Amino acid sequence: MELPKETPQIFEWLSKGQFLNSQTANEEQERYFWMLDEYFEAYHSYFRQIGFELERGKNFFYLSRKETKSNLEDKLQKLSRYIDILDFLLDVDPLFGVGSRLKLEQWTVKISEDVLLKRKLRKLESRGDKEAEKLKRILDLLCKDVFLELENEQEKIYRVLPAIEYLKQLIDQIKPEEYHP
Repeated sequence: MELPKETPQIFEWLSKGQFLNSQTANEEQERYFWMLDEYFEAYHSYFRQIGFELERGKNFFYLSRKETKSNLEDKLQKLSRYIDILDFLLDVDPLFGVGSRLKLEQWTVKISEDVLLKRKLRKLESRGDKEAEKLKRILDLLCKDVFLELENEQEKIYRVLPAIEYLKQLIDQIKPEEYHP
């Protein structure tokens, strides 16, 4: 079977460690998601031939491959940071999940009124004087890795994308005695 002509763009996106989500405002990325969904078996076979595994989550796709020990250690460090970030976000809003929207201004007020949230935020992000700066840097990181997207730039409203489930699933698989920050 011949793959769609967008295959190089799909590979370029996924090979950078990015996720393709079904519920994104980015029409091009959403189109790529649906192509992967429609031609999953063909793409799975194609990517396997070039040393990658096409992984399917609930409403998202990503590529994986067997990692060297040093790459794995780097990924575990990054995952450790994401565990802390996700824990913090769930403390701010226990309903934080796919489709949730968060407004930077409202979250900043909530954090500034709670000493424990302030402390957690300070541990996560040391740069910046104000809670808004620290929180924005964290949210920008999650946007860069396609767990969130900035839905409204003017009002600083972010939307949680399906790929956040990848983090939640990984975290759920870690037994408490195995996690040592």
